[in-house]
Amino acid sequence: LINSVLEGYFGSAYADSKRQPTIARLDAGSITMLGGNPKSPHVKDILKHKPIHYVTPENDGWTQILQEEYNDRIFLIHFVEFSSQSLNRSHLEKLIKNISPDFELKKLDTQLAVQLLSDMENEYFFENFQSIEDFLKRGIGYCILYNGKIVSAATSMAISKGAIDIEIETSEGFQGKGLGTIV
Repeated sequence: LINSVLEGYFGSAYADSKRQPTIARLDAGSITMLGGNPKSPHVKDILKHKPIHYVTPENDGWTQILQEEYNDRIFLIHFVEFSSQSLNRSHLEKLIKNISPDFELKKLDTQLAVQLLSDMENEYFFENFQSIEDFLKRGIGYCILYNGKIVSAATSMAISKGAIDIEIETSEGFQGKGLGTIV
């Protein structure tokens, strides 16, 4: 997400100075990333921009400021970073091959993308894209259907030159079956 904003694909960036910033805020959809010196006198100014919903603070100093400023009105989130180099292709192929015939793996198209929004009730799958058409042009996503309903999906929620941020969700009752890994 950081590279996505800095490379100009999505979102906006704020800092206390263009030449020698001490703090910065990056917004990508509903996610805000804060970094730099949390003791900067400009902290309150950087927090004034659009509302913060989900935030990834750089360190405990930022976490403390956010708790003082927002109390329980925001959600702190932590990301898991991994490289595609660490994926075991044969294991993934085996999971896909052995998926129950009750499940159907499909690449997202316009119809499935629209269905995904209603079946999964998760507005974050496409939030950084201008539209579903924009997502289908620049992003990628897969879903698993069970009796015609999408029960697991993964989309490239954000993109940059060297990476993607993946939004993955599996419906309750279908978790723990490897569906999130497959999509």
